[in-house]
Amino acid sequence: MYKAFLFDIDGTLLNTEETILKSLRRAIEEETGEVIEDRNLVHALDAPADKALTQLGIQDQSAIQEKWSAYASENRGLIHVFPGVIEVLEGLKQQGFHVGIVTSKTKQEFEDKAAPFELQTYVDDIVYAEETTNHKPSGDPILAYLDKANLEAAEAVYIGDTLQDEKSARAAGTNFGLAAWSATPHEDAQPDHTFKEPSDILQYIHDNK
Repeated sequence: MYKAFLFDIDGTLLNTEETILKSLRRAIEEETGEVIEDRNLVHALDAPADKALTQLGIQDQSAIQEKWSAYASENRGLIHVFPGVIEVLEGLKQQGFHVGIVTSKTKQEFEDKAAPFELQTYVDDIVYAEETTNHKPSGDPILAYLDKANLEAAEAVYIGDTLQDEKSARAAGTNFGLAAWSATPHEDAQPDHTFKEPSDILQYIHDNK
């Protein structure tokens, strides 16, 4: 059994997809006149803002980033915790597991989205984007967390909803659990565990005691 359960945030703990894509699409259209379909923006769900824009070929990023952030704040009401997530985090802590978050978002981006839900009160620690030079799909963010928590890779499972998350887990040497409750396409995923609902995590623990 694992000692630690580590989580991505966007699309895993928080349903932020509509907020992120709606805000980014509007910012790009206003600044460049280009209309980009959501399917071409999906990578932005799991990347720092600058890297997401670079992948779209946008070099002059400052104005778009500023508007993106502003519109995301306007649309903050669309963000919500996936049903069952809080109960799972509480259940993990009550059973003595180490619980953490490894995110590609900066501390400020995390606080902008997650502060109203007080997710930080349910976890032992968080690794933010600014804590590593390389971000997902690099394994460095997860390795940074393991180092902080004095954990071995085999003692932890990383749970996320994207291929970036899976690649990061593989690179770090941890197992990967797919958050299949997310709307993110999962056809190419090859997880060690598939959790259709957050509650499946607690069921997995119960079944493997």
